[in-house]
Amino acid sequence: MQSEIRYEVILTDPAGHYLDVELTVENPLQEGQCFTMPAWIPGSYMIRDFARNIVEISARCGGDPMELIQVDKSTYRLQACAGPVTVKYRVY
Repeated sequence: MQSEIRYEVILTDPAGHYLDVELTVENPLQEGQCFTMPAWIPGSYMIRDFARNIVEISARCGGDPMELIQVDKSTYRLQACAGPVTVKYRVY
């Protein structure tokens, strides 16, 4: 079953090159949800490593704070949660 995923992007500080992203998954996977940032752009062979630009990141499940576990340089895992799950991060 696929879940609806919503993104909200806010230009928090355009002059400082910061933006905030809010990602909401209404029905996360029962075994826990993974979130992965892309590492490259289609058509390019160069690894871009977009996750290195994350300044801060947090997650909530139904309004309660949850721990995000960094699995590798571009993937975060959230423990099982009934949902909805909201991940907020600031990017430079």
